[in-house]
Amino acid sequence: MNVRFVDTNTILYKLSDKERQDKIDNWNLIKKMVQYNENQQRLEMHHRQHVQNQNEMHHRAHLQNPMHHRQHLGLEPLTSEMLQGISEEERKAIIGPRLYPKIQVMEPRLASKITGMFLELDNTEILVLLSDQKALMNKINEAMAILKKMFQEMFQGQQQ
Repeated sequence: MNVRFVDTNTILYKLSDKERQDKIDNWNLIKKMVQYNENQQRLEMHHRQHVQNQNEMHHRAHLQNPMHHRQHLGLEPLTSEMLQGISEEERKAIIGPRLYPKIQVMEPRLASKITGMFLELDNTEILVLLSDQKALMNKINEAMAILKKMFQEMFQGQQQ
C-alpha cells in the first residue's frame, strides 16, 4: 500500500471549520483503525503460538495414548465420556484441532477467534457442533454477530 504524506496544515487551512473537523475526525478514525489492525495482528500471532503449543501438547498425548490418535483421526466419534477426567488444556487440545477446520471452511478470516470462543462452551454443546453442520453454522453466525457488535462498540467508544 502506498501512503502519500501531505502537508495537513495547508489542506486544513483551505477548509471551513466543519470540513476541517470532519477531516481531523476521519484521520483520527483511520489512525485508530490502523492501531486496531496492528493489535489484532499481534493477538493473532499470540493465538498462533498458543495453538502451536496446544498442538505440541496434543502430539505428546498421541505418543502417550494410541487410542487418542484413533479418536483424533475421526475413526471413533468423540464422546463426553472421552472428555471426562482430563485437564482443561488437554480437552482444548483434543477438541480444537477437530473444531478449527470445520470453522475455517465457513469463516476463514476469524476461524482462530471463533474456535477460541467455542472452546469456552461446555462439552455437550461442542459435541453437538462437531456432529451437526447446521448447529455449527448457526453458532458461527451468533459468534460473528457478537464480534461485529463488539467491534462497533469499540469504535463508538473511541470516538466519544
